[in-house]
Amino acid sequence: MLTKVIKTTKKSKVNGRALVVNGVLYENSGLFSHDIEIMVERIMHIVPEKGLRSKFGYDALLSMDLKTLRIDQKVFYGPISYYRWILALYLCYHTILTKKGILFHSVKEWAAFTKGDIREYKEIKNKALVLARNLMIPKKELINILQEHKNALQTFVSDNKGKVEPDDILDSAERYMGKIIALRFNIPVNVGEQRIREFTEFREIIK
Repeated sequence: MLTKVIKTTKKSKVNGRALVVNGVLYENSGLFSHDIEIMVERIMHIVPEKGLRSKFGYDALLSMDLKTLRIDQKVFYGPISYYRWILALYLCYHTILTKKGILFHSVKEWAAFTKGDIREYKEIKNKALVLARNLMIPKKELINILQEHKNALQTFVSDNKGKVEPDDILDSAERYMGKIIALRFNIPVNVGEQRIREFTEFREIIK
């Protein structure tokens, strides 16, 4: 039996885990094994760390064996939407680095990697960003939301055609849907906007 506890913007320990689904705490974590917090904790141990961002300039860091994720304390106890995004992003980093067999023995090694072979790092970073956005906003759910707002989007495009540059119309539509998606999936607005921009079917839907 799933029991909703309380609306919150903070995390709480439930059987040793922080379980938050769309800003709501739940007593039974078993029914929500797909939630990002649970997905990450099945692979890595999450450790909040005071001053991580100020010391090293990172909101989160993976341990050398990729089994521990250290998260800046302000991020851990900050807005749920950004915390969940960081979890998703570093879960994807973990997946890519593991597949490539890349390990880091210190923060200095990670920093050197991010500033050294720019091409390889950018490739890994961009792949992690795309994977994380797809993880947090699955294609099927995204299409359903766009269908819900299809008429409003098409009316907006029709009303502004010939009055506003096509690229500006598209940009406004992307930002509008980005905010809706961010609220629906409890993620940062810029993540929702970027997911829409990457979704090639969006242009077809609003025609």
